[in-house]
Amino acid sequence: KTYEVVLKDKDLSEGPCSQPNLDPGACMLVPVPAPLGGVLVIGERTIVYIHTHTQLAIPMRQTVTRAFGRVDKDGSRYLLSDYLGNLQMLALTHDKDKVQGLKLEPLGETSSASTISYLDNRVVFIGSTSGDSQLIKLNPHPDPRGSYVEVLDSFTNLGPIVDLAVVDLERQGQGQVVTCSGVLKDGSLRIVRNGIGINEQATVELAGIKGMWSLRPSSQDIYDKFLIVTFTSETRVLAMNPDDELEEMEIAGFLEAEQTLYCGNTLHDQLLQVTSHSVRLVSAQSLEMVQQWQPPPGLQINLASASASQLLIALGEGNLVYLEIGSGCLKEVKRIKLPAEVSCLNINPIGPDPDCASLAAVGLWTMKVQV
Repeated sequence: KTYEVVLKDKDLSEGPCSQPNLDPGACMLVPVPAPLGGVLVIGERTIVYIHTHTQLAIPMRQTVTRAFGRVDKDGSRYLLSDYLGNLQMLALTHDKDKVQGLKLEPLGETSSASTISYLDNRVVFIGSTSGDSQLIKLNPHPDPRGSYVEVLDSFTNLGPIVDLAVVDLERQGQGQVVTCSGVLKDGSLRIVRNGIGINEQATVELAGIKGMWSLRPSSQDIYDKFLIVTFTSETRVLAMNPDDELEEMEIAGFLEAEQTLYCGNTLHDQLLQVTSHSVRLVSAQSLEMVQQWQPPPGLQINLASASASQLLIALGEGNLVYLEIGSGCLKEVKRIKLPAEVSCLNINPIGPDPDCASLAAVGLWTMKVQV
């Protein structure tokens, strides 16, 4: 039966629709929006459409429907999911004003859905409280198994946890939680441990990488655009295109035929590249080299560290050179000779000025550190 709310009397009166013989297992009502109007009654064996003077029914395999999601704004298609995760499409054939028939089409299997949200372009979110939620795509043609469902992504859900135990699986004194998660077909054993989860967003196959640096196109930009990748005998530049994809490009001021030891952004919208034979300062706007510094004959650069306005480089034979970076210029300020070869160095600012460091740490191969 249907009822209308009488606001004046604060009471209920009988509505225009009534259907006496419904599926005894009917437990879900799906409203159909105007102009079609009416309601769908989802039972265990039948689906019935009821409107003022229209009653249509369609049989289905016995099951318990748990969730529905409307596909079209006019309410002509609905996605239905039962407790086993079987996904079906219910279509209402109509002449724009009146429903003339019902059609039910099985699509495939997903997690047992608690909610279904049709997003766009045949992409659907399946929210589940008894298993992993899923982002799926409905393909126009079935796969070899006869399924129209393609899982695009899955979102881990540990609940509901029926039971759990703490065990030391690797016998390292670190307890791990083994849970009995999920319900029915979504039930699983899961291991929970301390650590950092990593989600892979993209993969680029490049073998033999020796170093990577990300650069911004200017100081005003929030996000990095260039990815500098160096190998034993060359350097490559990857950049984000308008489609947010990495593609190879060239920075005219960079030396690509050598391995890069250091690369970074500096003040005055400039880019810095350090190789074993030169220090190159490049304009971020024109991507052309504006200044170059080279070590004395017979020496080469082994290590480099920089801030936004300073550069510290280690040459062979324990030579240490300090340069300051200006607008279009590299100025050598100090050169000293240390008692041993430099093994590592760092000039990152640790004081109040984020662009200029007052201290530098230099490690020697004699197991000593000088500041």
